[in-house]
Amino acid sequence: MEKTAIILTGGTSSRLGTDKGLLNFKGKPLTSWIIEAVKPHTEKIFVVCSKQQAQIYGASLLDVNIIKDVYSEKSPIIGLISGLRAAKSGYAFITACDMPFIKTNLVSFLFKQAEGKGGSIVVKPDGWIEPFLSVVKVSPTLTEAERLYRAGDFRIRMVMRNILDMNHIKTEVLKNIDPDLISLIDIDTMEQLIKVKKIN
Repeated sequence: MEKTAIILTGGTSSRLGTDKGLLNFKGKPLTSWIIEAVKPHTEKIFVVCSKQQAQIYGASLLDVNIIKDVYSEKSPIIGLISGLRAAKSGYAFITACDMPFIKTNLVSFLFKQAEGKGGSIVVKPDGWIEPFLSVVKVSPTLTEAERLYRAGDFRIRMVMRNILDMNHIKTEVLKNIDPDLISLIDIDTMEQLIKVKKIN
């Protein structure tokens, strides 16, 4: 099956006060850590950003496809739709630019768990799904994302919940690949950034 990765940059973070995806983290842009994790298991990588961000992302990140948001609203579902349109077919790993500890073996695992299904997604102990650690079948997911967008529902989790035959992967299973579950860590504040810099 054709495998791609879609990395959503999310625009300027109000809590960090800067463009999150290009934030220097241990010597390179935050997004570069995700690119390195997904590259061994994908044919193409799409980094989705706003039209205003496109030029600076293109200059900062090499060997990836920079995709501009297709709609003006600021929401992860817009990035998802934009990335899925670019991917066109096959399966896509969906993630965000602020998750620098994703294990490359976890990417491979989620692709395998998605084969022949609508996709695969990580589910936390409280039942909360993690849309930015998922693999989806591109065509039906795009159809559902666009349907919700037209209906005014911008919740990306609802897209994932509505995908038929989605393989739900409990975090306990992930511990075989990522014992400390650091793949689930995202960075939203400067305090978190300082704290996670201590993680190897």
